[in-house]
Amino acid sequence: MTHIWVTRSQPGASRFAQSLHKAGLTVTLEPLIKVVSLQIETPVVHSDLAVFLSQNAARLADLEQLRVNRVVAIGKGTKRELEKRGLRCIGTPDIASSEGLLTWVAEKGWLGQSVLIVTGRGGRKHLRDRWLEAGLTVSEWEVYSREKVRVQSNRLASVDAIEISSSAALSSLIRNLHDNRECVLQDACLLVPSRRIGSEALKAGFREIHVTRNATASGFIQLLRQFK
Repeated sequence: MTHIWVTRSQPGASRFAQSLHKAGLTVTLEPLIKVVSLQIETPVVHSDLAVFLSQNAARLADLEQLRVNRVVAIGKGTKRELEKRGLRCIGTPDIASSEGLLTWVAEKGWLGQSVLIVTGRGGRKHLRDRWLEAGLTVSEWEVYSREKVRVQSNRLASVDAIEISSSAALSSLIRNLHDNRECVLQDACLLVPSRRIGSEALKAGFREIHVTRNATASGFIQLLRQFK
């Protein structure tokens, strides 16, 4: 398994693909998702905690009017993006997922009474729902949307495996495969960063699914080395 189709959105896709290439893998870079800024103004609330759920959220949010006591990020890439823009981020969870962040923030005692979730439109509502159930005041700031992208109809035949890092990318892949009647879901080998996305792929009809340690390049490379 040496030829990987990288489908995640830019700008992170290029950095991710470069890391795989340096590890000796052949990479086809063709995102399945396009990120579009919504240019929505900063919420006029003062929150105890702001949670950034992606690098795109960190990159596209208007930070000048942000009023929060603490800022955390779902992963190291998101933290780097925030700090590159001059916003101090106090940390990231060991497990870069909504579930990992939920547990980590609670253990740190950083929640306070109000939370601002900075994310993309159409994303998971797991954090929002759990914190609302806990009686917190929760605001969502959706700063970008995701658009599905059509790709070359013969793409599946030219690669060994497909990197799928989000539910949105999985949905776009399914649409592309359905549009190309010569391809069937069972022909595709998927590399996914979580059991949740793996379960979604299994329900959709995919059969060969491998779960990486996390969504980072090192997590994918570690998994791929097992197939050499």
